[in-house]
Amino acid sequence: MDHYNRHLEKGLSYDDQTHMFREAFTYDLPVGKGRRWALEGPADRILGGWGLAGFLEYSSGQPMNVGPGVTSVPGGAGNRAFINSYTNWRAPISGGKFDPFKDVWWNTGAFGLDASGKQMTAAQLLYAGFGNSGRNNPKVRYPWYVNENITLSKNVDFTEKVKLTLRFEAFNIFNRVRMGGPDSTVTSAAFGLVRSQGNDPRRMQFGAKVVF
Repeated sequence: MDHYNRHLEKGLSYDDQTHMFREAFTYDLPVGKGRRWALEGPADRILGGWGLAGFLEYSSGQPMNVGPGVTSVPGGAGNRAFINSYTNWRAPISGGKFDPFKDVWWNTGAFGLDASGKQMTAAQLLYAGFGNSGRNNPKVRYPWYVNENITLSKNVDFTEKVKLTLRFEAFNIFNRVRMGGPDSTVTSAAFGLVRSQGNDPRRMQFGAKVVF
């Protein structure tokens, strides 16, 4: 962006994630014919032969950045924010964890600063230049992604040719809430506010399939 300040272009990739753990598993429940706790007849048809499977994912968020909301670059490429530090971007929270109804994500006083540390107006930002922040700030990241999907299923053989498959599936089974990204435009009236959820709420479904 700024030919005379090219070190600002060096930074982590926007999809950088410091920590990532994924695990898939399957487990045959030890109940039913041929298993540890054997059953016969109708009890086996109902309670036996079930299997449990799941996919677990836990990963840290990607680095974030803010923009001034004005551009002096031909073609509308946009400027970078004016800052004096990379360590003071987050605003304090009111409790033990971020509450989007009470807290704001960004510390307004950390952006749009002139050389003396005073905040500039939108008009001043327009003519102030390209900004001095880098592509992103690795010290501030999106919230962790935490998710568990579970499947419970069984096969029932009525005859050699007629079979029934039952499946119960739950996505985000613990109904974890991951906050969406905050408004990251310094000149916006909603700067720092989080008004979206970054993941889907819990969903459950049941399916049955007959093969003949």
